[in-house]
Amino acid sequence: MTPAEPLLSVRDLRVVFPGTSESAAAVKGISFDMDAGQTLGLVGESGSGKSTVCLAVMGLLPRGTQVTGQVVFRGRDLLPLRDRAMRPIRGKEIGLVYQDPLGALNPVRTIGSQLRESLRLHLRLSRAAADDRAVELLERVGIPSARSKLGAYPHEFSGGMRQRVVIAMAISCDPVLLIADEPTTALDVSVQAQVLELLHDLSSDLGLALMLVSHDLSVVAGMSDTTAVMRFGEIVEQGDVESVFTAPQHPYTRSLLASVRALESEDA
Repeated sequence: MTPAEPLLSVRDLRVVFPGTSESAAAVKGISFDMDAGQTLGLVGESGSGKSTVCLAVMGLLPRGTQVTGQVVFRGRDLLPLRDRAMRPIRGKEIGLVYQDPLGALNPVRTIGSQLRESLRLHLRLSRAAADDRAVELLERVGIPSARSKLGAYPHEFSGGMRQRVVIAMAISCDPVLLIADEPTTALDVSVQAQVLELLHDLSSDLGLALMLVSHDLSVVAGMSDTTAVMRFGEIVEQGDVESVFTAPQHPYTRSLLASVRALESEDA
C-alpha cells in the first residue's frame, strides 16, 4: 500500500438483508475513506445503517445478505473474502468495540480466558506471556488490580468496567483500525465520558484509526477529524468536522444540530 492510499476505502457499499427487497436496502451505495491515524465519526439516528456498515467492514453480516461494492482495507478488497480468510484480519488488524459490553462477553468464561484466546490465536503467545499481556491491557484501559481480575467473570464488573474489558480485547493484538459501534449506549451517563476519553487517548497514543459510530453529534464533534452523516442508509453529508458542524449543507444535518443546540439551551 502506497502512502497516498487510504487505510480504508469504502466504495458504493450496498447491503440488502435476507427477506427484504432492493428498495429496502439497509445501506444504499455509500462511499467514504479513512486515513491511518484518522478518527471518522459516523453519525445518524437509530436505523440509519451505521451498525450495518460496521458489520460489513468486519465481514459479520448474516448469511444470505446481499453485499455489493468494495471495502478496501490496506489495498485489499475484503468483501470477496470468506470467513476463514477474514479471521486473521478480524481482531488482529481491525478491532471492534460493541455497544453492549455484557452481550459481547461470554458470561461463563473468565475475563482472563477471553483475553488470552485472541492473544494466543493471533500472536501465538504462551499461556504465561498471554497472561502478562492481558494484565498490561487491563492496566492500559484503567482497570485496577489487573492481575487479580483475570479470574473474574463479566457479571462481577460494572457496566463501565465491562466496556473497558471489551476495549482491551479490541486493542489486544495492536490493530491499525478500531471500530467503536455506539460504545457508550449501554452505559450510565456518569461513565460515558470516561469511556470516550479512554478511546480518544488510545487512538492518539497508539496511532489507531478510529471509526466512532454514534447518534450523538456532540460526541462526534468532540472526537472526530472527519464526519459522515447517515440517514435511511445513505450518507447525506460528509467532510471535516469543523465544516460540517459550523456550516452544514444538508437539511437533515441542520435539523440534528438544531436539536442538539435546543437540548443544550434547556440544560443551561
